[in-house]
Amino acid sequence: MKITFWLDFVCPHSYIGKARLEDAIQRAGIDRNDVEIEYKTLEYDKNAPKEYVDDAVKIVCKRYYYGPTGAKMAMKRISDWGKFEGLELNYLTARYTNSLDANRLLKLAQSKGDSNVTEKLVDGFFKAFFTDNLELSDRNVLIDVAEKAGLNKADIEKVLDSNEFEAEVRADEAEAESKEIGTPYTIINGEKGEFIVNGAQDGVMFVKALKDAAGIN
Repeated sequence: MKITFWLDFVCPHSYIGKARLEDAIQRAGIDRNDVEIEYKTLEYDKNAPKEYVDDAVKIVCKRYYYGPTGAKMAMKRISDWGKFEGLELNYLTARYTNSLDANRLLKLAQSKGDSNVTEKLVDGFFKAFFTDNLELSDRNVLIDVAEKAGLNKADIEKVLDSNEFEAEVRADEAEAESKEIGTPYTIINGEKGEFIVNGAQDGVMFVKALKDAAGIN
């Protein structure tokens, strides 16, 4: 089974959606070793500065036209959804910055052909941003997370000191724009065809899509 999962490391629904997908694979009775997950990226804001400027509440207010009270309530609700999935989302204190470099390092990890490294990197960046409230444009943060995932420091620095893998990231973004999709967006290809889960749907929806794709009654 091949799954394509569109994410953004600063999107809480992507973090929650990934957790629900992983849980659903197990609940559907599918061997995780029989599942290939390809991650594609779509930036929350391609024009976001590399330096931390506005707090998360202000960012959410601007993007979704909330007032401060409404934004805080919505962010608290999303954090509670994450807690239900076993995630610690400190969404209210997240530090938004540009995430292009994190996305480029994801492409580096994928180029190595080791899914364990890729999974550790994805989980590491989500945790760094939402749990530890670190900035995903910070070079030291990027190196630390990528090294802990199993990438070579020299390879990491080579990417950060260049524009390597930017074309691959932009290709993901262009594809997402052509499909008119946001994050998360899950395409499940199995024995019985292609099935789509749009957004961080309830785990039941993921289980149904996985079973339908695999032909499991």
